[in-house]
Amino acid sequence: MAIGQPDANAAGILASPGRRPPFSKACYLTGESVFAPEPARHADAYYNQVAAAHWDGWGEGPARETFVHKEFRGVHFVTNGYDFRFPRTDALQPAECAAITLLDYFNCKLGDTAFRALCRTEVIEAEDAGWIPEFLRDDEEYDWDDEDEE
Repeated sequence: MAIGQPDANAAGILASPGRRPPFSKACYLTGESVFAPEPARHADAYYNQVAAAHWDGWGEGPARETFVHKEFRGVHFVTNGYDFRFPRTDALQPAECAAITLLDYFNCKLGDTAFRALCRTEVIEAEDAGWIPEFLRDDEEYDWDDEDEE
């Protein structure tokens, strides 16, 4: 084995396209759990799923999925840490969606403030992602579930 090369087992775990989403979700939700504790338990479940796959093959993930609804400067989006979904609108270009995705995923700093600190955030648990398109299409005001709203 060459130095710097992962062993065959470790490489196989994340090389499979089906195995990358849980690891990405686990990493993302770990970062989100700093701001809200709910994502932490799902992050743990995803980490455990990836670790178990190393030894026992691929198992089942969490029964419900954690999504994070965010608003940044008027742009709403929903993510599970692997897929980022934005509303379909002429005012929002794909390049803007890509930039927001990267800023959020890596929690980049804008000036002296981390991106996630600049977002309004709401954690949503659901069975699947089927609700997201309608949720993002809704023209009504979003119902934020945070304490600082009065």
